Amino acid sequence: MAYIDDDLNPLDIADESVESLLDALSLDVVKRNIEQQIDGTISPNRNFLSVVIAKFNAIIENKVDPEEINEIKNEMLEFSSHLVAKICDRYRIGIDPITDDSMEYLDILNNLYKFFVYDKEFYVKTFVLQYIIRNKRSIIESLEIDSKKTDITSNALRKRNLSNDDVAILSQINEVIDYVKDSVELSPLEFLDVIDDGDYVVNELIDYYTDNILCGDFTHQYVSEVIDERSSESALQIRNDIRIELSTQGGY
Repeated sequence: MAYIDDDLNPLDIADESVESLLDALSLDVVKRNIEQQIDGTISPNRNFLSVVIAKFNAIIENKVDPEEINEIKNEMLEFSSHLVAKICDRYRIGIDPITDDSMEYLDILNNLYKFFVYDKEFYVKTFVLQYIIRNKRSIIESLEIDSKKTDITSNALRKRNLSNDDVAILSQINEVIDYVKDSVELSPLEFLDVIDDGDYVVNELIDYYTDNILCGDFTHQYVSEVIDERSSESALQIRNDIRIELSTQGGY
């Protein structure tokens, strides 16, 4: 069942019953859709959670009765904790939040959802790209790539004024990506450091691990789920994106 957006009129919220407002939030429907995104049954290309958060904030800002507000918050707390647990189970990570407040728990869910579900492909692509850029010499040595090859592909790449190392990486880019996927062992904090460019969600994940709110190593499963295949449409697109970005940086 698809989740259908229903506009909430702020002027009417104060007079709406709790039951009516919960119906507008459609928590059970959204929960099922997000569960399917987490397990890979449906595509993560739609942010179901952002709609719920926007509606919830509108309700809290316009509702007057504190008991009714608490009742709605309790429903959101159950919704949030359930989905946080689903994400943690998927990636074998543990969570020990220091809050029972539904809004803060909703923030935790929002960050985990964006990182582990909605924007996962973006973060994996960023990681692979940045790891190659930082470690191209060690990758070439580990794979024993000939950086002075004169085959047609290498010669064509060299005409773009790329260095021998850059040419070597790009001429065997699939092998290089597979090496990063299969051989690189980084802790979650090391992984997050590679992709940390000031992104809010990444910084929140770093804080969660630093403060022991999250624990457990998700990195290999996280990366493998995105680029484990060479034939799927998304894996092909990501590999191609990495190839293009490396070849247009002129030596990185």
